[in-house]
Amino acid sequence: MTEDMTQAAGDAAAFEDLRAEISLMRRAIEGLTAARERVPDYTPTLADMANQLTNVLAALERIAKAPAVSLTPVDLARQINASATQARAEDARKLDEARDTISRSIGRIDGMIARGQSVEGQRRRLIWCCAGSAVGAIILWCLLVRAIAG
Repeated sequence: MTEDMTQAAGDAAAFEDLRAEISLMRRAIEGLTAARERVPDYTPTLADMANQLTNVLAALERIAKAPAVSLTPVDLARQINASATQARAEDARKLDEARDTISRSIGRIDGMIARGQSVEGQRRRLIWCCAGSAVGAIILWCLLVRAIAG
């Protein structure tokens, strides 16, 4: 009988332990349910993040399709050199036009100076010729008067 009582006490203790464990599990499940109900709704935030990710992916696709991305450094250098050559060719053409314009202007100025010098030279020659003619006429009159008088 003592053995039956010990057995019954052991069974009762085991049953109490099982009840405590089940009670603990029940409280834990109730706590998880309550915690789950308190969790905020992240649906709008996740939708916004999905939209932003879609926009980023679209931008990356546009960048990937850009011709500059597909160029190698050698091809890029060639295109830069070609553009620079074209730009310099336009500059060279404008410089040549300016040089021609300046040359024509200098030619006109030289012509004006030559004409001015030519007019000045003609005036000097005319003065010398007039002076020489006057001196020659005086000498001729002197000789002519002496020849007549003498």
